[in-house]
Amino acid sequence: MRGRVFGAAIALVSLGFAHAVHAQGGPMAILYEHSDYQGRQEVIRGEIRDFQGLRFNDAVSSIRIQGGVWEVCEHADFQGRCITLYRDNPNLVNDGFNDRISSARLVAGGGGFGRRDDRRDDRRDDRRDFDRRDAGGGGITLFQHSDFQGDSRRIVGENRNLESLRFNDEVSSVIVRSGVWELCEHSEFQGRCITVDRDIRNLTDQGFNDAVSSVRRIR
Repeated sequence: MRGRVFGAAIALVSLGFAHAVHAQGGPMAILYEHSDYQGRQEVIRGEIRDFQGLRFNDAVSSIRIQGGVWEVCEHADFQGRCITLYRDNPNLVNDGFNDRISSARLVAGGGGFGRRDDRRDDRRDDRRDFDRRDAGGGGITLFQHSDFQGDSRRIVGENRNLESLRFNDEVSSVIVRSGVWELCEHSEFQGRCITVDRDIRNLTDQGFNDAVSSVRRIR
């Protein structure tokens, strides 16, 4: 009984901390050392290129999202494998990211309070309010799932074979940060290709879901 009461008290303290931080205004992410929002906490706004500066490298197990859409990556400077978060995640084990985050950044501003039942409205607001200056430069970001979810890879210039990123035939949605891009079904820009100049939530509509093997900027 005492253990359950103590656990509930800790959860309430953690939630109270999240609400207090959110009251300061602006989108932010709260990082937790352990799953279920337990342990040491760090608040980030904007971007952190290297968690070594926070002494929190490879130490995050859960995250609360207090507005905005966030990209977290396994290496510093947003390199390596990345995932995009728009809602709270109580256990990063499920995404293969437990104790593996080394950098994070806000990729879409605004939105709600990280609650699951608000996620559709928040996502629409975040996509509408997307600010490319906060996105870490130009290029195109490829997402594993529709609606800009799952693993992601950012391309600047061209990639002749997405197998090099372990992302061949994995793309279901894209965010175009700048320019006009050609997506092709085979490596070396062969086979059927489409041209995109704007965000696409679901490549199924173009007949290109899980069918992209090479990408290049053409304008």
